[in-house]
Amino acid sequence: MKKILLDTNVIIDVFAKREPFFCDSYSVMRLCAEDKAEGYITASSLTDLYYLIHHETKDPAKSKAAIVSLLDFCTIIDVTSEDCMSAIASETHDFEDALIDACAAKEKISCIVTRNTRDFSVSQVKALTPQQFLAE
Repeated sequence: MKKILLDTNVIIDVFAKREPFFCDSYSVMRLCAEDKAEGYITASSLTDLYYLIHHETKDPAKSKAAIVSLLDFCTIIDVTSEDCMSAIASETHDFEDALIDACAAKEKISCIVTRNTRDFSVSQVKALTPQQFLAE
């Protein structure tokens, strides 16, 4: 079974029902929920997700419920000081993306599923769009 790290934008596509991205992102997350892929998310992305979801809902209970539902089928990858130092040393220009890549490499993740594959062009772990992942 493939281990995939879900980038924040893919998860927000689902929770915010962003078109035209919703269907493919939902299909990827559904594979994780059905145990056909192992879903992962970094601890640092989780804080970003809570903030973004709460910004939309304005309801702490709904925001927490959304996070709990995500964690029903995603494993949290802890972010360590070593991961941060690896991200700083990375050639990836965006620190958040570099940190995601460092965590994915540490956990031997098969791929990062993101809509921004070009942001991971020099990453250690290959990045696929939801559509590319579903086609594999």
